[in-house]
Amino acid sequence: MRIAAIYSVIPFLALASCGTEPTDTTDSEATTSSPEPTTPDGPSSAGPTQTTTDPGPNPVTTPGLETPVAVGPTETSNPPGPGPAGPDTPDPGPTGPATPTPTDTTDQPGGPVPTEPTTPVASGPTGPTGPVGPQPSGEPIACDTPEEETFSFFLISYEAIVRESGSPDGFGGDLGGIEGADAICQRVAEYSSACAANKTWRAFLSTTKQDAIDRIGKGPWHDRIGRLFANNLDELPNERPINADPEIINDFSNEYGIPNRNPDQTGNVDNHQTLTGSGADGRIYVQTDTPEPAPGPGGGGAGGGFGGGFPGGFGGGDKACPDGWTPEKATCWDWTSSEPEGCPRVGHSWVRGSFGEEGWLSFWNEGGCAPGVVLEELGGPNGDPTVGSAGGYGGFYCFAVTGE
Repeated sequence: MRIAAIYSVIPFLALASCGTEPTDTTDSEATTSSPEPTTPDGPSSAGPTQTTTDPGPNPVTTPGLETPVAVGPTETSNPPGPGPAGPDTPDPGPTGPATPTPTDTTDQPGGPVPTEPTTPVASGPTGPTGPVGPQPSGEPIACDTPEEETFSFFLISYEAIVRESGSPDGFGGDLGGIEGADAICQRVAEYSSACAANKTWRAFLSTTKQDAIDRIGKGPWHDRIGRLFANNLDELPNERPINADPEIINDFSNEYGIPNRNPDQTGNVDNHQTLTGSGADGRIYVQTDTPEPAPGPGGGGAGGGFGGGFPGGFGGGDKACPDGWTPEKATCWDWTSSEPEGCPRVGHSWVRGSFGEEGWLSFWNEGGCAPGVVLEELGGPNGDPTVGSAGGYGGFYCFAVTGE
């Protein structure tokens, strides 16, 4: 320590002997140099403090004072105080930036810079995507017309069946189960009118587990342009719905409000066979071996068949389903089969007029569950195992759940 003190005094003595009188720098350091002999540790800590301030800004005008910086090495021999102070003088500037730079580079070389902008960019698009989902459950969609407000019934058109199935032959009897059939009704309704999304739509189809008439609420129901179809459930299970608007009672309208026998206004087509799986009461069709009398000519099976064991599979009795009738065959296995088997129960959406009374809910059995379309009069299934064999395309009725 004594040796260090002596070396620290020597430079100042040299300055005095040369007659140099530093104006600013010497005075500030001279003040500090006076106590040096008294406390060896004092100059060590004071020295770095002074050099940290002065040498940096004016290294040329105080060359002599840079010699005391040599105290740094001396201080290195005394690590407690001078050691850290010495490196602080030259390194503080470079050391500061140098520390974070290697740290970032070590974690992700060159990555941190691009990564930070990338993260906000990704969350940006995610934000707008969020609102899209909640829209259906948000505020009701405003209807453009009063008629759309009451829209709650239609017969799905052949155009919609082709669009939904992606095939000119349609779905056949495989509608994706009853849930799939409901989803088709919902989409077709919304395709016709955006505000139909405010309602829950159901297919009027019976299954072995649920009757069609129990799925649609209590009424009333109107077509796409506001015409009454039925006021309540009691008006439905009849040959034609009681109190239906005269313009549609014998030719039900599709999702556009157009009577479906002439859907594109180019002429009538034979498309009246409409899947229901139901009897005249709107419940799952039940067929007996011995046909029971029914209103109109021919008699019919339980649930209101056309009757008589007509050639080609019409009417009640086993002849309507040559391989033996079952509830599963009457509903294409709850609307999950498109095989050329079964005998799905159908009603007539419009009245042909040649058979007397014709039930819109239940009239006869189709030739099978396979996809198929017949839009011309062929006189019956004629061995064709499809849902459209006797004049149709596998269409069905859709109702909005109302009055609950």
